[in-house]
Amino acid sequence: MALADTHSHASHTGHANPTPTQRLLRLLTEEKSDLIALFVYAVITGLLALVIPVTTQALVNTIAQKIFLQNLIVLAGLTLFGLLCAGIMRLLQLSLVETLQQRVFVRTAMELAERLPRIRNAALSGEYAPELVNRFFDVLTIQKTMAKLLLEGLSAFLQALVGLTLLGFYSPFLLSFDLAILVFIAAVFFLLGWGGVRTSIDESVQKYAVAEWLEEIARCGTSLKMDGSPQFASQKADSRVVEYLLARRSHYRIQFRQETGNALFQALAATGTLAIGGWLVINGKLSLGQLVASELIIVTVLSALDKLVKQATEFYDLLTGLEKVGHVLELPVERLGGLALPSTMSGVEVICRQVRFSYLPGIEILSGLDLKLKAGDRVSLVGASGAGKSTLASLLCGLEVPSHGTVEVGGIDVRDIDLESLRAKAALVSDINEIVSGTIEENIVYGRIDVTQEAVRFVLDLTQLTDDLAMMPQGLKTELVSAGRNLSRGQIQRLLLARAIADRPQLLILDEAFTGIDERTKIKILDALYRPENTWTIIDISHDAEVVQRSGQVYLLENGGIIETGSVDALCKNPQSAFSRLFPELCRRR
Repeated sequence: MALADTHSHASHTGHANPTPTQRLLRLLTEEKSDLIALFVYAVITGLLALVIPVTTQALVNTIAQKIFLQNLIVLAGLTLFGLLCAGIMRLLQLSLVETLQQRVFVRTAMELAERLPRIRNAALSGEYAPELVNRFFDVLTIQKTMAKLLLEGLSAFLQALVGLTLLGFYSPFLLSFDLAILVFIAAVFFLLGWGGVRTSIDESVQKYAVAEWLEEIARCGTSLKMDGSPQFASQKADSRVVEYLLARRSHYRIQFRQETGNALFQALAATGTLAIGGWLVINGKLSLGQLVASELIIVTVLSALDKLVKQATEFYDLLTGLEKVGHVLELPVERLGGLALPSTMSGVEVICRQVRFSYLPGIEILSGLDLKLKAGDRVSLVGASGAGKSTLASLLCGLEVPSHGTVEVGGIDVRDIDLESLRAKAALVSDINEIVSGTIEENIVYGRIDVTQEAVRFVLDLTQLTDDLAMMPQGLKTELVSAGRNLSRGQIQRLLLARAIADRPQLLILDEAFTGIDERTKIKILDALYRPENTWTIIDISHDAEVVQRSGQVYLLENGGIIETGSVDALCKNPQSAFSRLFPELCRRR
């Protein structure tokens, strides 16, 4: 099965990953105690499976000596006892494998649930996270293939091993034949199966590429109906299906090669046993009973080896499943621990010193940015699209790390702050739809034990959602589908805002936070957010003049740094300023 043949996602993720074989060994190590018990059960089952050929040999010898009834009853009783014990062992194996399957599923699901929210943003660069999580379904492949290999594969292996060992005791010639069988079967597995793991993973990659495009079709259904060519979706699907078929055929060639070798092996082994056994009987080196028993044993051995060859596909699928699931589980996560951000009754101070940051080598988004905000400041970051405003917001929340310089929140470098503590005090509201399936209340509270019912009522009033909920039969208990598709765009945005301020953050970053909210409602929300009694530090990132004009200070980003700063009135007084060009209508009204 070409254990040395490996393929991983390291080239795609930028970090070294274990090989598929290493992942398998790790899984076996984690389940070592149960696997040892399973091996013991399988050994006993394999030994008990020999009851048929052994009793058959004894029966033939008994008949040859013309001793019938008493010995026949004893042999039948021993056979029944042996087969019943073998059945019990198989049931124990089945129960143990079922426990292993459940454990693999639970461990994978819970580990993903724990790690996914902590994956570094940089690790997902160039990846679409929802599509990436589809790899979780390969845990079902792992369950099925692991069960089949442990139940059928292990039993077949032990049956073949015990059978070949027993066959070798009959004659030195049959022992030599055993060795020839082992060499031949090794060639079928390793030589003819070389490349099987790599092609199986390639096939899986193309399978997910097809699934990814089908998801895109479902996600962008309206735009495809309105703007797309009727053939666009099917043409792109066709090209990906072709790539899948090429990968599939490449993998099938290896499977076909192994099956061809197995067919040749089965024919030669069966014929060889019959010929050698007959020759040994003719020359008086083997009894007739031993010949019959050896034929029964070789039938069992060949059947077991045939099962093993056919389960090479299961083995490839197991390694591929481990590779796919492992790729997601091993994405680098954010650090744990650090300094706790002190709680205060006011906002927090924010300081950026010579901050540099780039997503791609050689292309800086921020280049030497300096910024200082006092606790409780209400400011706006403005600039053209791509100026680095949202990037700065990510740096302040610890979602990204500067390549140079320092970002301080509350007097502590973000790189030293405990991220959980930072995000309990800092809130980021953007126009990215992150409504999860669940009730409205769950989407606001988000599992935070410090968010009380009083806090929920406060944010519902502030975001003007109270009247909306009154029109819903179940109110806060109204179930939302994923992405809030049973809400309007404005309701979704207000719900995201309510979630962000539910635990009264000290730093509130509004990144295009009012997208889709009607003007009248937006003004009411802004009036509430900017009340003096709400002492949070507010950083507004938007192109909305209604929001910008509420800020005490405006910072204009361009070419990776702040090129203009001042109040709205001061900046508008200079008609040549970049701010005047960015907000011409606002400045005309001034």
